[in-house]
Amino acid sequence: MSLSQLAKMMLTQPSASLPVVLPILLTVVYLGVNAGLKGWTAPRGPLKVFSIVHNAGMSIFSAIMLVKTVTFLAGYPDKSFIVYGSCHDLMDVHGSPLEMLATYFFWSKAYEFIDTWIVILKGKQPIFLQTFHHVGAVWITWVLTAARADSIYIFIVLNSTIHTIMYFYYFLTCFGYRPKWSVLLTSMQIAQFIIGLASSIPYFIGLPCNVGLHYWAIVANNVYVVALVILFVSFFRNKYLAGKAAKAKAS
Repeated sequence: MSLSQLAKMMLTQPSASLPVVLPILLTVVYLGVNAGLKGWTAPRGPLKVFSIVHNAGMSIFSAIMLVKTVTFLAGYPDKSFIVYGSCHDLMDVHGSPLEMLATYFFWSKAYEFIDTWIVILKGKQPIFLQTFHHVGAVWITWVLTAARADSIYIFIVLNSTIHTIMYFYYFLTCFGYRPKWSVLLTSMQIAQFIIGLASSIPYFIGLPCNVGLHYWAIVANNVYVVALVILFVSFFRNKYLAGKAAKAKAS
């Protein structure tokens, strides 16, 4: 099957009723609202209340997604899916919630645009990392879901774990408490990307079932994740290491 045929199939037969127009429209909306909100600030009180509800809700949602996905995987009788995921058609197993969870996961990535809008309404500007991360997450979750890529369970488990912790962290900051483990949180974010990349290795070692849409969806995901590793490592160095180096030099 050629790449053009794969692309045509992706555009005309997406899983879970997610046509390609969705990520396109969501990207346009996200970037448009970002531009439209520039220069605006929201009243501190209402924005704080909204942020509390938003962060608490996303932490709980992420925890639920994690539990439901792990529960399904733990109950799957043949654990060889960990290495040979795409040979098991996990989305097509009778009673499998994976396609539904993947669809919810996709829409949650669109809802997370609100993270950026909160930053802007506080009078700040989002960094490139945040913008790239949000746009890329919508596209990659769409690609994985539309391709019916069973390996999306890796994305859901890792990302939901980190987001359960991350949104709880931001929930605490809404009350003026800034945990000292922000450096650990950033390290965990980088670790999830590396673990995700490592987990995808079996899909590239010539398994007969790792062909077609699934294969190219994983390739797209890994290109995105490698870019995130580079951006997050740069962010980590600038935020946590550059300051220490400057202080050490000054002393």
